[in-house]
Amino acid sequence: MTDSAPAAVTPDSPLVHRVPMAQGNVMWALGVWLLGLAITAWLSLTLYDYQRERLTARFDHEVSRAAGDIERRLGLPTYGLMGARGVYAAVEKVNRTEFSRYVASRRLAQEFPGVRGIGFIERVPRASLESFLTGVRADGAPDFSLKTQGNAEDLYVIKYIEPLARNRAALGLDVGSEPLRRAAAERAARTGMPALTDVIPLVQDELSRPGFLLYVPVYHPGRPLDTPDERLAALHGLTYAPMVLEEVLESGQDLLGSSGLRLELTDKPLAAGGRVLYSAGPQAGSGKAALQREQPLMIAGTLMALQARSTPAFEASSNHWLAGTLAASGVVLSSLLALMMWLQTTRRARAEARAQRMTVDLQKLALVAERTANVVLMTDAQMRITWVNEGFTRISGYTPEDALGKTPGELLGSGKSDAATLETLRQSTEQGVACRVEIINRAKDGREYWVDTEVQPIRDATGALTGFIEIGLDITQERETNARLVQALSESEAQQQQLRMLARVARETSNAVILTNVQGHIEWVNEGFTRVSGYTLQEALGQQPGKLLQCPETDPATVDTIRQALAAIQPCEVEILNHAKDGRLYWLELQIQPLFDTDGRHSGFMAIESDITERKQAELAIREGQQRFKGLLDIASDWYWEADEHYRFTHFVATHDANYQTLSQPAMGKARWEIEGMTPLSSDWSAHIAQQISSTSAACPVANCVSILSAASRCSTPLGISKATAALRVTPRTKNTANCV
Repeated sequence: MTDSAPAAVTPDSPLVHRVPMAQGNVMWALGVWLLGLAITAWLSLTLYDYQRERLTARFDHEVSRAAGDIERRLGLPTYGLMGARGVYAAVEKVNRTEFSRYVASRRLAQEFPGVRGIGFIERVPRASLESFLTGVRADGAPDFSLKTQGNAEDLYVIKYIEPLARNRAALGLDVGSEPLRRAAAERAARTGMPALTDVIPLVQDELSRPGFLLYVPVYHPGRPLDTPDERLAALHGLTYAPMVLEEVLESGQDLLGSSGLRLELTDKPLAAGGRVLYSAGPQAGSGKAALQREQPLMIAGTLMALQARSTPAFEASSNHWLAGTLAASGVVLSSLLALMMWLQTTRRARAEARAQRMTVDLQKLALVAERTANVVLMTDAQMRITWVNEGFTRISGYTPEDALGKTPGELLGSGKSDAATLETLRQSTEQGVACRVEIINRAKDGREYWVDTEVQPIRDATGALTGFIEIGLDITQERETNARLVQALSESEAQQQQLRMLARVARETSNAVILTNVQGHIEWVNEGFTRVSGYTLQEALGQQPGKLLQCPETDPATVDTIRQALAAIQPCEVEILNHAKDGRLYWLELQIQPLFDTDGRHSGFMAIESDITERKQAELAIREGQQRFKGLLDIASDWYWEADEHYRFTHFVATHDANYQTLSQPAMGKARWEIEGMTPLSSDWSAHIAQQISSTSAACPVANCVSILSAASRCSTPLGISKATAALRVTPRTKNTANCV
């Protein structure tokens, strides 16, 4: 026997065709994978750049807002000083009493927060110094003394400063004897404009914190004021305000601290050797901030700078993780698509159709990522919805299945939209052109919301209109905020009245009311709390309600439920056992609600407590009575049963007799004469029923009854139970007109 020769590989061999085909399919799969990665990379970079631009724009806005607030606060006292200058323009010779009355007429703490007072500095030639001192002492200040140094030709003496009690150390001070104070005073005199000194310590500030003097020049009437020298020569004096920087900016802490940025105010730009005068906001972190900026501030002729740096929390708000998530999702989707194409090589037509569908989905995703991250829906040329994104479902409540085939007007119309807006939309769809409107819609749950929506036509390669894409931004909160601001101006008094009424209700309600801060420490309790617990407001302040009121008998599971709700900032309702100040135990129905301020930030908790001790005692008495009744049944009988108004068995209990336990299953839900194999005690069932109804109707006019079979008498049945005449005691359950059998 000889070995057969191996088969030759011919050009028509299946192996020859299979190898190139497999290689071709692999190349197609690889090409799709690379295309998906390219699209994913482009979308991810586009989204990342978009998020970066939004973060930068928000950063610039917060810096400008903080800078504007600082400039406004430091320049605000100018209005008070201008008013004081008006006093000198109206009165030929201002005395101490008149100046004091003017300052008293201004509410310094409310109008000019952080300003220590308002004063007048008179320019005094050294040759006229003695006559000046004599006049000042005669004008209600007999103890007036001059504080100066050097021998300048003229002095700038603080003649008046009100309120005097907190500024007495500055009275009589020659500000012209100190270079920084004099330079700003002469700058104000020469320019005729308000002038702010460089950073100085104020003599009336015991802490020697950074401070300023703000000057407004006052000129002799009738003098020429055309040139700087003429204005300096005509200078009578300066109205001025001493300010401590920390006190001026303290009332703006909410604005500066809420920006999410680390803000530092310097006396000059850092490149010029500026030093930090004031800081606000969280620490920027140990690493380099992603965004930082120096904002120059020119305040009354003095150059300062605001240093702003982004913090980790601020940077995290930009949702940079979305780009990474999109990239990861794109890689996974591209890989899955390539794998599916490679695996389904034998079904080319279906693979091509699936690839085409996925390509369309990728195009849709690319379009969504390019134009908006909010509500997106697509329609055909007749405005019937063909696709919606997750943002649409999240805002409107309608799923894709709810929306498909309907027009946006049919699905979302609220009936409250402006007629001009609807006409704009109609013309846009009829003419196949883009438009942008603000419109009020109605969600699936009936909630109304506003959207800033942009409608764009979609055309195919030939330019034919194939549909529309609608991109919407939810602006409900902005609209509501604007409306609330407008309404707040007109309803302020009504709101104050309502707050007073609510406060009165909280004080006088019989329930206990507790208000805590975000850490759970008591800030206020009403009189109802004192009546229930025995603790007064002074005793409860700063305490935690749990530590103050809970006792060893308090259920740990209830305490854990409360702790979890507080940690999650969620409401909860429980029943809890507490102890009063005198050691008395009492039950409460406790309702806890988290509180939020107008900006939606968590500000504390409110607990409302209702005393349910009597109800709990009554429930305990009922349970004890039921237990005693069950114990008596167990002692007094072998078994008992219950029947409804139609004489059907509804319940069996056989505590001592196993035979009657076997009867309960076939008898449940049936009358005696309906049980298979059961024989009447006398005559037939008709006579038995009539006899039983006749004998029990007078004694048992009830809808349900309980029968107890004693150990001495048992029923006769063919179910293996000994034959005897049953002696039943029938106990009524609910009064009715029915009879028991």
